[in-house]
Amino acid sequence: MPIVNHLINLHNNGNKIKKIYITAINLNFVVNSYKVLDKLIIYMIKDFNNYSKERGLNINLSLTYFSDLNNTKGYSDYDLTLSLLGKKHHKYDMFLYDMNYLKIYAPYLLELENYLPKKCIDLYSSENNNKLTVYNEHRLGLYYERYNIKIPKTWDELIETSNYVLNNERIKYNNTELVGYNGLFPNNENSVCSLYQILYSYRETKDSPLPEFTSQAGVDALNKLLEIKNKISSYKIFSIDEVYLLEQMYSDNILFVNFYSSLQIDTYITSPLPGKKEGINGSILGGYNIGINKNISEKRQKASIKVMEYFFSKNFQKDIVVKKFHFYSPIVEIYNDKNVCSVIDCKIIKESQFFIRPSSTMKNYNNFSKKVIKNMLNYLEGKKSIEEVLTNIDDINRIYYFTVKSIPGFIMFSLLLILFITVILSTSLLFLQKYCILFRFFSLDLWFMYTMGSVLMILSNVFYFEETTVIKCFFRQILKEFGNALIFIPILYKLLKILSHFRKKFKWIQKYKFRFILSLLSIHILFSILIIIFDTYKVKTINDMNDKNSIVCQYNKIPGIIVFLLQIAYNILLYVIVCILIFQEWNLKIIPMDLKPFTFTMIIDGINHIISSVFYIININNYIVNTIVHIYINFLYIFINHIYIFIIRVLLTKKKFPNENNRSWEDKLVKNVLLSSETSSNVKNTITFFDSDSDASIIIDDLK
Repeated sequence: MPIVNHLINLHNNGNKIKKIYITAINLNFVVNSYKVLDKLIIYMIKDFNNYSKERGLNINLSLTYFSDLNNTKGYSDYDLTLSLLGKKHHKYDMFLYDMNYLKIYAPYLLELENYLPKKCIDLYSSENNNKLTVYNEHRLGLYYERYNIKIPKTWDELIETSNYVLNNERIKYNNTELVGYNGLFPNNENSVCSLYQILYSYRETKDSPLPEFTSQAGVDALNKLLEIKNKISSYKIFSIDEVYLLEQMYSDNILFVNFYSSLQIDTYITSPLPGKKEGINGSILGGYNIGINKNISEKRQKASIKVMEYFFSKNFQKDIVVKKFHFYSPIVEIYNDKNVCSVIDCKIIKESQFFIRPSSTMKNYNNFSKKVIKNMLNYLEGKKSIEEVLTNIDDINRIYYFTVKSIPGFIMFSLLLILFITVILSTSLLFLQKYCILFRFFSLDLWFMYTMGSVLMILSNVFYFEETTVIKCFFRQILKEFGNALIFIPILYKLLKILSHFRKKFKWIQKYKFRFILSLLSIHILFSILIIIFDTYKVKTINDMNDKNSIVCQYNKIPGIIVFLLQIAYNILLYVIVCILIFQEWNLKIIPMDLKPFTFTMIIDGINHIISSVFYIININNYIVNTIVHIYINFLYIFINHIYIFIIRVLLTKKKFPNENNRSWEDKLVKNVLLSSETSSNVKNTITFFDSDSDASIIIDDLK
């Protein structure tokens, strides 16, 4: 730890000199900023050190300065400062940072409300200041004529005044260098500021919120911007960087300039920006925060707080920031002080209507900023239309989701609704005497369980519509897999029951039907509960090739993922067992009539599961295609397992079956087995009935 040793001589009773070494704390103050603040920052460091010496604070403030000369990325490079904070560095104590990156720095900064005196905090507790210094409810920083014409208050007045002056300059003085307005759309963050400013100036009233980019106000604002560029300026002037802009200003080549109020040039008068109508304007409130590294020792934190208290005292702000350097202070109340207003124009602060960029509330502001800059420069250069640019900008943060209000959404929802109604109505066939022989493979309760599986599968698709949330991810997964189980378990039970007539070890299944079924279902219920407890899902925003954002379900924590995979594996296990049993009973030649269609559905289900797994692995970023594919796979699954079994099979069946309602399937099975064994050992396992309409054999039908 760097220290400074101060030698202090004390006289002891006038006879001896006692030498005492006091260790002073050396704090490192890191700055990454514009050149315009250089003099103020250097003065702040020197002034505090003098103050510390006078008060005996034993604190020395050192400056580590990253300017746009030794930093290739310039003022907008927050990565450098973040690297000094992100690895729990103890070397650097205090940071001056662009308040636009408050959200990024927040995890590494000391929560000042727990350290600074309430009186100091209250000085900076205006609504705008809080937006720039408070994040997650914690205070993380404090910041820092030749023609007799009037200043334009509307954009139309700006164009009219500029045209008048420019025409006179060309005619009377042959001045072709003068331009009316600079716009301030360089290839950096200032372009975002300028866009927000003109959009904010197109509100209807002072209290109106920022208009939407794709609103009529947004269209009008950008149309006016293009009109200004075409009539009194040029793309070259609109897109010049700050250095070249300053050269033009000092050369008096620009009539009206959009720039920061911190710059004072004698030939320019500072005023609020124009608006759509008089009384409405828009200005970006920005600047720098000072934060304290939360990873330094408590001793150094307390010393840093002393520095903060001094810099943000009312006297320092008035005497140094305002009076000496003519900067604006975030302390609102000082603009009622006549001494302050004699040095700076207090009307600007009072009349300007400030907008704060959404850098703290936006998930990825840096990405947003880059795309806005690119789109605005393309628009001003004439490469993109206004509709395209505004839609592109709006799309940067807009979340698209599959909705019933869209044509694809309406079609898919309608198909699901038709499918749902069909599934429910098709159960009526179970009660029609004409078709009862086709539905004797299951007892009535098993058919209802089977149908409920299809219903749950359909309901799982409903959670693909509208905005995706974590809750929807849970229900989508749980309903789908639980529905899957309700389809497989009745088939599994029935196959084991058939096999129990030939394998004594399965006899217990006949006696404990509901225990068997509930035990299998309880495993799924347990999996579903664990998926929720282990917080298996989170949502993730993805972006497709057309820059349209959508939200998808993504696996979150490893324990939850394991449970999810176990649930999938459990259903696969049920499926495999069903397939094995079907194969076993084909070998025994004891195939009930209704089992043939189920054999077909199992084959299709296997193919369907493979396709579903492939699309779960493949990342489809287009939200419409992704949703339709998954709904279609589920739709096909339900269609095969229910519509085919209940409806298509009935429509395709032209045979008339004998009415054998008076005999149980088990009785017929035992009797036929005995008869077959007595007649021929070669066919002892074959139990056959014959269709009255054909020579084809119909293998055993079940009455329950």
